[in-house]
Parts: sequence; C-alpha cells; structure tokens
Amino acid sequence: MFNARALLETLAEQRVDIVLAGHHHHAYVETQSMDGHTTLFVNASTATSNRLRRQPNGFNMLEFTGTSVRIDMLRYKDEAFAVFEAVTHSKHA
Repeated sequence: MFNARALLETLAEQRVDIVLAGHHHHAYVETQSMDGHTTLFVNASTATSNRLRRQPNGFNMLEFTGTSVRIDMLRYKDEAFAVFEAVTHSKHA
C-alpha cells in the first residue's frame, strides 16, 4: 500500500483504535502495533455484489462493550447469511 508506514504512524499518533474497510472484498481482522498503541483493522467482504472475489457475499457485525469489540463475520451460504468466524478483541489500558 502506498504510504502505508505514514498511515500507520498517524494512526498510532492519533491513538485510533479501529479502522473499518471493505474495498478488498475479503473479510479479515488484523492488528498493527506501533509506538505502544494497537489498531484493529476490520475488513468486510462484499454484501451484495454479483462479482464475487475470494469469498461469498458477506458482511461484519460489530458489538462494542466498554473495553472490547466482538466481530461476527457472516457469509452467504445455503440461501442465508450465517456467522463463519467470530473474534473478540479487548483493549488493554
């Protein structure tokens, strides 16, 4: 990614906790730590496109508590959306 290092530095400086994206049409969750701060990157697959990429249609649902977030990644299978992976990340003080 062009200027990825500058982006990560800015996210750490600004203490950004979570970044939501979806352009890659591939659901994933990953963390990046820099300067003592961790940013969570949550990417969704495409919910309605007929131009499927690496995964079937899907979307993410996020549930926040005071110190954590649960991410349910859903995908379309057998004529319904269903959770195929769920992850929880907690923020440490």
